[in-house]
Amino acid sequence: TFKESVLMGTLNRSRFELDHLLQRLAKKYRGDTYDLVRRNCNHFANELCVCLVGKKIPGYINRPANMGRVLLNTIQVPALAFGKIMDGVKGGGKRREHSDGREGPPPGLVVPAPVPE
Repeated sequence: TFKESVLMGTLNRSRFELDHLLQRLAKKYRGDTYDLVRRNCNHFANELCVCLVGKKIPGYINRPANMGRVLLNTIQVPALAFGKIMDGVKGGGKRREHSDGREGPPPGLVVPAPVPE
């Protein structure tokens, strides 16, 4: 729902420069990479504003998505680690052979990397 207009600045670029920038951003912000909390229309608008006028959009505009990202990272990483630990417990803690033939520790002993933003 439309709430308000926020004047971000004035644009001193040619139509060609604007088209070129939009084409570059269109490649980066494709529909198949959309993520409600990590890569949404407000992330696009923020990057566009930074490129055009050198200012970020007001923080309150994307605050719900930012809070969601923090919440997901807080919950998701421990949940993934717990799942891997449970896999190791089910497997008896034995060394396992990976699909590429190498051996390694049971999955419960591997701590997953943080979820990228």
